[in-house]
Amino acid sequence: IGAGSTMTMGTNALNIGGDYLNEGTFAKSTGQTTTFTATGSGFSITPGTGNLDTVVFNGTGGTWTTAGALTADVDLNVTAGNFTIAGFATTITGNTSVTGTLTISSSTGAKTFTGNVVVNNGGTINNSGNSDVVLSGNLQNDGTLTAGSGVYTMGGASKTISGANTVTIPSLTINGTVTNNGTLTVS
Repeated sequence: IGAGSTMTMGTNALNIGGDYLNEGTFAKSTGQTTTFTATGSGFSITPGTGNLDTVVFNGTGGTWTTAGALTADVDLNVTAGNFTIAGFATTITGNTSVTGTLTISSSTGAKTFTGNVVVNNGGTINNSGNSDVVLSGNLQNDGTLTAGSGVYTMGGASKTISGANTVTIPSLTINGTVTNNGTLTVS
């Protein structure tokens, strides 16, 4: 999207097979989905002005990296490929579901997930950047969760940690009520 330009999506779907560079304004309505479908590597996402709604990464072998602050007003679904959150603030307001790979490569910029986070069987979350992470929903690990060395803060009423696989977090702060329904290791 060029500087000074506006792309108005309404609730229409947007499929992107390469880079996303927004130097103007992205306008959408609730219910809009943006799907990144590339199957190659080295693609960047520069969100600019205007939050995305639901964001889906669904390109086997595809790799995407944020090149600016990103806010998804609804959900983040990493179905296939590798989505890397680099050194920029990232807020996912809805739920996060990972069947592919979600990498947090930098501790710069707040990483906030206000909905539930589910690492599905075969999915991976890798906090190789050792970032602090805020989780305001439930955390379920049925895949691979590599937490890094950042501080994880969970908050809210009646939240759970669960899943078929162990959740190992180096430093966990609880603000509210969180119930462990799985295997949790804090070390």
